[in-house]
Amino acid sequence: MSPHQKSLYFVVVVAVFLQVRQTASTTCGDDWTSFEDSKCFRFYDNFENKDVAAQTCSSIPTEPVNTARLVSVKSQPEQDFLNAWIYQELGVLNSIWLDGERFNSTHFVWADGDAMSFINWDDGFPTNQTGDNLCMEMSPKAGLKEVGATEDGKWKDVPCSKRNLVVCEKKPILTVPELRDIVYQLRDDQIQLRDDQNQLRANQIELLANQTQLRADQTQLRADQIQLRDNPVPIGFIYVQLPLHQSPQTLWPTVNWRDVSSSYAGLFFRTEGGTAAAFGTVQAESSNRLSDVSYYWFIEVLPIAITVPSTEWSSYVFSGLPPPTNNLYGGLRFKNTGSETRPRNMAVRVWVRV
Repeated sequence: MSPHQKSLYFVVVVAVFLQVRQTASTTCGDDWTSFEDSKCFRFYDNFENKDVAAQTCSSIPTEPVNTARLVSVKSQPEQDFLNAWIYQELGVLNSIWLDGERFNSTHFVWADGDAMSFINWDDGFPTNQTGDNLCMEMSPKAGLKEVGATEDGKWKDVPCSKRNLVVCEKKPILTVPELRDIVYQLRDDQIQLRDDQNQLRANQIELLANQTQLRADQTQLRADQIQLRDNPVPIGFIYVQLPLHQSPQTLWPTVNWRDVSSSYAGLFFRTEGGTAAAFGTVQAESSNRLSDVSYYWFIEVLPIAITVPSTEWSSYVFSGLPPPTNNLYGGLRFKNTGSETRPRNMAVRVWVRV
């Protein structure tokens, strides 16, 4: 509901409130019958054509914005109520006008604009007589006085000039508590409306800020796309080409490359740390080998086989018999350098993007 509609409705509610301020409870008024506190019905024992019947209802004095009109049936419970009231309680044996009108060859609508979500047509109705049967009636079950319907309350399409009985409907009169609740609800709705408008303005401001940031981001994105197109590989990037793999000129033909292989000719590379030299330092070649042999005479018998350790001196091993006069035994021992076996190399670093 728009603010204008709420204000208008507020004025109408106040007017009705002032008019019925002495009313103590929900009522339909004299000669009216209530249905579920949502409708009031009034029966007229007069046979009229459709136009006169509609004028009969609209001329009934009622409250403001609550004009009476011909009956319309919007649900099965309402249909059941009308069947019991009209055809059983009142004992009516004739048809009643309904406030419906033909929309096309197969569909009718209620005069208030509502579509007929609930229908109760009799067998064979509505007919295809679009030129004559433009109005609707509700008929009793077939009896002695007229050819009626298969059941009480079934609908038929008939000429508007036909004469039927009249049942009018209107809304019940609102009570003072109901009007007070409506006024309070309208006040709460107005407060909520102001809050919603303030929130809407805040959202609009935030949206404008977001749009400005979005435009800036789009501009930066376009610049980044141009930069990526013109320079897909950053300057200074090192590419190591392995055998059977393509050259960088083939992979990235739009940028310039320089072969710097001669700067590292003959070098092997190892990761920094452990026994490697410092980063960027060329480490001399080395290998583990026998570097020294020592000979000595012993009075005790020496083993004829030993294991040479990976570093430092080994124990002595028997190498020959001593001279007959000295009672000595000759022995040899061997010394490994313990050096790491490696080619000449340069340490490198391995980086990972996190």
